[in-house]
Amino acid sequence: MLAALAVLAACEKPATESKPVPAEQQCARDEDCVLLPSALTCCIECPPAPPFEAAASWVLDGMLIENETECAEPRHLCPQIACDPLPEGCVARAVCVSGRCMALAQGCELPTT
Repeated sequence: MLAALAVLAACEKPATESKPVPAEQQCARDEDCVLLPSALTCCIECPPAPPFEAAASWVLDGMLIENETECAEPRHLCPQIACDPLPEGCVARAVCVSGRCMALAQGCELPTT
């Protein structure tokens, strides 16, 4: 009996500490979060597409300001980028869950065939 208890005790996993939320994903409410563009260049900004990436709204603001500053220089060529269309019926939004921005998507599964 004691041996069985010792084996059970050895199998128990120690309590894991929750990892801190990175600053770029911290939020207090859904409005603090956005879905990031799937591509962002000096010539094109593709709307969010699977796999969606959520971040705090200030992250997107910073990306857009950095892009605008970088693109103010006329030396940039436009790479050939085509925005991926959303799968039919795909709906996604950014939400704040337990202080972390997350992407919530429905109907966005990519076909496996």
